[in-house]
Amino acid sequence: MVSSFKDVASIFTDFEKDLSGKTVTFIPTASKVEKVVFYVSAGRKALEKIGLTIDELEMSTATIDEISSKIKNNDFIYVTGGNTFYLLQELKRTGADKIIIDEVNSGKLYIGESAGAMVVSANVEYAKGMDSVHYAGKVLK
Repeated sequence: MVSSFKDVASIFTDFEKDLSGKTVTFIPTASKVEKVVFYVSAGRKALEKIGLTIDELEMSTATIDEISSKIKNNDFIYVTGGNTFYLLQELKRTGADKIIIDEVNSGKLYIGESAGAMVVSANVEYAKGMDSVHYAGKVLK
């Protein structure tokens, strides 16, 4: 888990050797409520550069079947940065949190960038220093 994946992508390839033909579920949901989102395309490009196929999953608009299928059928899970509270809300609202937990417990690799890393902590209270809780409780379309 990192604050900027593009800066450590080469370490990932040292850790995970067999990337040929693999697909990553790319979840940009946390960035949906942000104005500055350059890190989303930077993360996507870094994943593509190491040979992964991107299968984007925007949880805020996807059906539960789509969410379940993409997370379960792809090789890796990648969650970008953005607003931690909005991301956590959407993970819980859609049930993706439970699907991701089951997949990780079964051995699937989860890559969390910034907010994507923070949501896996026991408590996200510390994120109030950088993210607005204003977006929690809102469903954006």
